[in-house]
Amino acid sequence: MNPVNEGTLLRAVLDASFNAIIVSDAEGRILRLNAAALFGYGIDESINVRMPAPVAAGHDGYMHHHIASGETNVIGHGRDDTGVRADGSLSLPPSRLAKAWGWVFRWFTAL
Repeated sequence: MNPVNEGTLLRAVLDASFNAIIVSDAEGRILRLNAAALFGYGIDESINVRMPAPVAAGHDGYMHHHIASGETNVIGHGRDDTGVRADGSLSLPPSRLAKAWGWVFRWFTAL
């Protein structure tokens, strides 16, 4: 087996997925996403614009509460919210949220 750069491998997996995949940091900034997750927005636009208004309004607070308390109401579970495309139409929702903690990073992934 040939050695593969992990970044190249990750990009190939993200690009091959028909499902939206978004990786954000603990501040809600998008670190990586695939084409299916653009929803008609620019790469640098907030993760919150891709959510219905009631979810977006509480999103940052939910993340900070989880980081401070460790409580998981959504992470590791499915969720039935829809995504919002730039034209206002609804998209299929992310179906699962996960987290990855390290010494110097905290990442969240929506699939």
